Amino acid sequence: LSHAVRISPLGNNAIAIVTLIVMVAAMATSSVDRRTEAEVRRLNQDLEQRVAERTLQLEALNHALRKEIAERKRAEEALRQTQTRTESVLESVADIHILFDRGWHYLYVNRAAVRAIGSPREQILGRTLWELFPDIIGTELDRQYRRAMGERFPVVFDFYYPTLNTWWENRFYPTPE
Repeated sequence: LSHAVRISPLGNNAIAIVTLIVMVAAMATSSVDRRTEAEVRRLNQDLEQRVAERTLQLEALNHALRKEIAERKRAEEALRQTQTRTESVLESVADIHILFDRGWHYLYVNRAAVRAIGSPREQILGRTLWELFPDIIGTELDRQYRRAMGERFPVVFDFYYPTLNTWWENRFYPTPE
């Protein structure tokens, strides 16, 4: 049994046209693929360049920040050392040294002040002068304290404190805040 297929000239033309369409489509697709790949490569390169530039910027900023942190730590250490030396000097002198804020709260008292006040440092700091010594309100000491603080002017005078039966030699030196 044999079977032969005969294709008409019109059929041959149709096959040729379809083949041509497939080839053109393949070529067009290939061309589009090449252009797409080229565009993706270009975008990738652009992105990589931008990432590299930004990375350099961030590295420079990070370096500057590390340098600033190191400088700040050195300054803080120098400040701590200065504070320690100052407190050491003030603690070693026999004179009473007290530092008040503008609200009359004790900010600092040296060892001599702690002995004179007769309370532990922890019970003095943060409290006001008037809380610890309410009986000086209205006295010459009160007036002179307020004058020194109000006028921001040094005041020197002696004061007899009857509660403890003692004389106090006072020197008030207002400091800038």
